[in-house]
Amino acid sequence: MRLHPVKSIIMGTIVTIAIFGISTLAFYGSWISRIALIAAPLIGGIIATYFTEKRIMRYGACTGIISGIIFVIFELFFGHIPQELAIIMFISLSVFFGVISGIGGLIVEITVKYRRQQFKKSYMKSKYVRGTISVVVLFTLWFVVTLLHGVPNVVTIQSSGFDPHDVTIGPGTVTWTNNDTKTHRVMSDDGLFDSGNLAPGQSYSHYFNEVREYHYHDYMNSSMKGVIELPMSTVG
Repeated sequence: MRLHPVKSIIMGTIVTIAIFGISTLAFYGSWISRIALIAAPLIGGIIATYFTEKRIMRYGACTGIISGIIFVIFELFFGHIPQELAIIMFISLSVFFGVISGIGGLIVEITVKYRRQQFKKSYMKSKYVRGTISVVVLFTLWFVVTLLHGVPNVVTIQSSGFDPHDVTIGPGTVTWTNNDTKTHRVMSDDGLFDSGNLAPGQSYSHYFNEVREYHYHDYMNSSMKGVIELPMSTVG
């Protein structure tokens, strides 16, 4: 079955959003959601490229860029990310998904050319392919550094409580953003961290690297509680 590139890109986008969205909702902050961050655009890029006639990697890259934009709009609309980070998220997630989906498309493109006996003769000599491989190597290095230093997690403060209530992270930064109309104050139960008073729209961040559970509450409303879980560490 061969589809028009637009239809194929739409199908790849739907698959990407479905995989990433379900994984994020069901396993927010866990290693599963982190794997989905790579797997979702990769699978979407493969699908978007495979079902077209020419099977060119740019169809996969388009799928990733579109998926990243849609996801950021969704997150911004439902208040899961601070508005001041929207532009950064638009750029970073779109490029991130675009590169990963493009790699998926490249896998399909290389496979097709290899089967047609074009791969060994001319494909690896192409400046286009050498440039792509360089981007993949640089991206891989960036991803490894990100894992070693941890990735940020956002917890929104609402009148109903902390969202999400339970966050599982590797070594990394957690940012609390007050999306309520009242002032809140994030405080660790053992006094490890204290945000001070957070007016509506303000944020507070803290870096975690010790393997343990961090229980915290809202000083203004002790019934609002949360926990940060750090099950493993890459810090020696």
